[in-house]
Amino acid sequence: DDINLAAEDFNGASSTTITGLSDNTTYYFRIYAYDTFGNSMGADDKAAAATNNRPTLSAVSVAQRTDGSGNVDFSYRGFDANNDRWSYEGLFLKNSDGTMIEISSNTADSAFSDPLYFCSTGSLQDFVFNALNDIGQVYYNNVKVTFIISDGIDESARLFSAFFELDTLPPAGITGFKQKGRDSAHIQLQWNLNDDDSSIPVTEHNFLKYVVYYSTSPGVDENSLSWGTVEQPALGEIDTRIANVGGLESGMRYYLKLRAYDSFGNTFWAEEEVSAITGAGPSSLITVPVPAQSTSGDGLVSARLFCSHPDDFDSFVNVQYSTSGSGAGASWHNATLSTAVAAFSSSGGFLPLAPPEVDNANYFQIGTEQNPVLTSTGTVALDVLWKSAEEFPGALYENVFLRALVKDVYGITQLAAAVSEPFTVDNLKPVSSAARYSHGEEFYSSVNSAELILFCNKILSQISYENIFISTSPFFPGDSSPAINLDESEFDEASSSSTLYFNLSPVKWRQIAFWGRDAENLYIHLSSASLRDSAGNGLDETSMEVVWFKDTKPPAPENQFYAQNESDPAKFSGFKIQFNDEISGWAEDIGSLMSVYTSRTGPETKVSFEDGITVSTSSSNIFWFYPSEKKHIDILNLGVSTLYLSLGELAYDYSGNWMQSIIRENALSVPLTRETSAPWVIDYSPDGVAREDPGNMEIWLRFNEALYSNSVTAVNVILTKIRNTEGETVSENVLSAINYISSSCVITISPYSILEYGCAYRLTVKDNIRDMSLNHMLSDFVVDFETLFDLSAGVTLSTGPAVITVPAGVLSGSGRIEMLLDDDNEKISAAFLRESAMAAPSHRRMVGGVVTLELYDDFDNVVSTTFASSVTLSFSYEDSDANGFVDGLSPPVRVESLAIYWLSEATSWIKLPTSRIDRTQKKVTADLWHFSSYALMGGPLFGISDAHPYPVPYKKSEDIGNGIIFSFPSGSDAEIEIYDIMGRLLEEFSYTDATASPPGLFTGWTDVTLPSGVYIYRIKSGENEKRGKLVIIQ
Repeated sequence: DDINLAAEDFNGASSTTITGLSDNTTYYFRIYAYDTFGNSMGADDKAAAATNNRPTLSAVSVAQRTDGSGNVDFSYRGFDANNDRWSYEGLFLKNSDGTMIEISSNTADSAFSDPLYFCSTGSLQDFVFNALNDIGQVYYNNVKVTFIISDGIDESARLFSAFFELDTLPPAGITGFKQKGRDSAHIQLQWNLNDDDSSIPVTEHNFLKYVVYYSTSPGVDENSLSWGTVEQPALGEIDTRIANVGGLESGMRYYLKLRAYDSFGNTFWAEEEVSAITGAGPSSLITVPVPAQSTSGDGLVSARLFCSHPDDFDSFVNVQYSTSGSGAGASWHNATLSTAVAAFSSSGGFLPLAPPEVDNANYFQIGTEQNPVLTSTGTVALDVLWKSAEEFPGALYENVFLRALVKDVYGITQLAAAVSEPFTVDNLKPVSSAARYSHGEEFYSSVNSAELILFCNKILSQISYENIFISTSPFFPGDSSPAINLDESEFDEASSSSTLYFNLSPVKWRQIAFWGRDAENLYIHLSSASLRDSAGNGLDETSMEVVWFKDTKPPAPENQFYAQNESDPAKFSGFKIQFNDEISGWAEDIGSLMSVYTSRTGPETKVSFEDGITVSTSSSNIFWFYPSEKKHIDILNLGVSTLYLSLGELAYDYSGNWMQSIIRENALSVPLTRETSAPWVIDYSPDGVAREDPGNMEIWLRFNEALYSNSVTAVNVILTKIRNTEGETVSENVLSAINYISSSCVITISPYSILEYGCAYRLTVKDNIRDMSLNHMLSDFVVDFETLFDLSAGVTLSTGPAVITVPAGVLSGSGRIEMLLDDDNEKISAAFLRESAMAAPSHRRMVGGVVTLELYDDFDNVVSTTFASSVTLSFSYEDSDANGFVDGLSPPVRVESLAIYWLSEATSWIKLPTSRIDRTQKKVTADLWHFSSYALMGGPLFGISDAHPYPVPYKKSEDIGNGIIFSFPSGSDAEIEIYDIMGRLLEEFSYTDATASPPGLFTGWTDVTLPSGVYIYRIKSGENEKRGKLVIIQ
């Protein structure tokens, strides 16, 4: 090796370093010297030297200790043939991302290998470092320990351990540690829970366990009693934790603290030390064992919850449901509740409370901070509604459970939830899968008709018949789509739970049959409101084709006879034919398709009906066929009791099937029944009871059956006038038009001129009138009637001794005047009883001396009016011996005392001031201005001494509003004065007969206000006066 020493540097001494040699090898060296002229010289001796053995390393294992110290042990082997002194260089922790973190040797640890000792065969060494001291609280998933060993001469290659997990962090997983619930022997704790009881996820890779430490005094530490270990079966994600610390003494305050451990011995204490007293906490009870779902289809499930709290704290309620049972492992979900919750207090009664607020966004749905469940008022009952349709739309679940949990305002929750009995939630909509319609029997009856069958997927409890439609269109019926809907009466109660049977009414039976003539398909349409189950679920609007069995059988006669239709006597006799099916229509010329014979064979002239046949419906399959009057008579003249009827294709049913022809050889046998009863009049007008308006009257007669029109003539129906307007009996024929209306069996009589007012007429019907079987009436029919008066022309009427005269112009229009002699109605009888009570024996009722007058208009309504001028009423009397007394009366009545009185319902009989006596004509006459009841009566002649008051005594309790009344003689004028017993004037009245109403009575003292006592009355009339006593009782 040329060491290239410069000449000027050569001083006879030098050294050099040889590199590139092999490790642990002995080398020999000789040195040579050269000058520039090529002279050289070699050393006589050679030098020997050996190279150093460089240390080498081999990793064995690496791991963090689990004692929580943070120490990491790295075992390796060291190789070195030399006896050197070794030391660590370049101590680092290498992260998976390449980051180098400086660490230091923990030489104080007993496991640390010190001093190092290597040998050529390798020796096992342990390197220890404390990650907690060097790095702090960290977590690394994949790290390596790396370092270099120096022997003072050479360094080893850098050694790397295997990847390992380094965790010096305290374990996570304790958040919100607090009391959750309690009872007499348990305290329930919770952590890692949100306010809504949802879990708070916490990541802790090496989690080992939780331990609850507790004591009856504060300052809980690891020396206190412990409960647990609460171990999680697998490491990794930590979820909700709840611990029920049991075996505690009731009524004791405990202090509890939670500690978390990981697998490396790291621990963490919860900051909170919970203080709790054992004893009852909030509770709830579902009082209705089986919650009930509503039947309205809204899916609402009702339940009653009783909530209570031993400390009466306001609370919150959580309601959940489960479809997977109620035991361990059941999956519970928050129920979506209706806000329509009702609250009641059961403290000393059952009274309504303001309901708490419901917020389904909260875990405890019932009650908010502003509006909780007010258990401070005592035990509270809550009626809640679960909106199950939002959880189970369109689904059916059996064995569903509800449970309730109560939490108070301090976060204490009841220890065990209240759980209901299992029940069914049914939000499954009904579905109709198929339908079938059969035309059924040929003739409809209440139990035998067309049948519609509807198949459904579940039991139904409600049917809205008006929302089920049948049509021939596949589209849901609209305004222009013909359709029919069902009625409740058509439902067959024998239907099974999910198969519905309907027997359609005749109208619908016929309509569908009619559709069947042209339509090939039938459809049923069900609206969403048509079918509902017991939970009120309605099906979706559905339209589907119906399996349709049509009618193909033609109609045919099955019963027939010829007779008079007793239910329609206006008709002629005719053929009554019953078909085996309902008839929808007829051929155009029925008469040409019907022929009558007297036998099925042999020559004869048939009776045909070219002049037409009238068809009348008796029912949907029974019809009358009426020939003309002439043909009917021809049939009667055949003189047989059995007819034979041949028919063409006469009619068709609702399905369009035509009846088949029936030829003479197969003619129908038709019994003929000839009616033998005589015709008679069953109604007529006028009826002869009331007078008729000749300008507005109808004259007619109705018979019990159809008449033979040829018998209805003017010879057999006669109208005659039998009394004229002067009341004279006459017999004058009234020319009239006689008309017979066969459709109603009525004969009308229409005079050619208007009948006269105030006359009497007679209508006569002769017995020559005959019916359609040619039967005569048994006798003549006669009715008399009268016409109204022309009141405007004046009227004079009499009855017994009474005569009323109405001059012309006093009344107007037409009408009648009713005169009832000696009428004995209640008002008249009561008035005479009051007269008798006044002790006037001659002031009494006389035979023929009472008449009631009433005026009626042309509509026979009573007219109450005051006349424009007076009419005259007179009564005749008998005084044959001219002795001044009325004949035949006992006690006697003087003629000069006779007068006409009118009936006042309030004050009895009142003498008419216009009453006057005509002794020459022996009658008493008075002028009237209105009609009422009037009486002819006699009595004593009055003087001032006959004036008197009544009633005496006067009783306020019996007063009907008349007060105290004074009676006077006719034509009197008087002054009335009332004094007390001290002579003081208290009241004063004046009476004038001319202005009194009614005359003869003073009725002005109606307000009797004097106190109870005895009073003096004084009556003065001219020079005369009368005094007397009054007794007043208030």
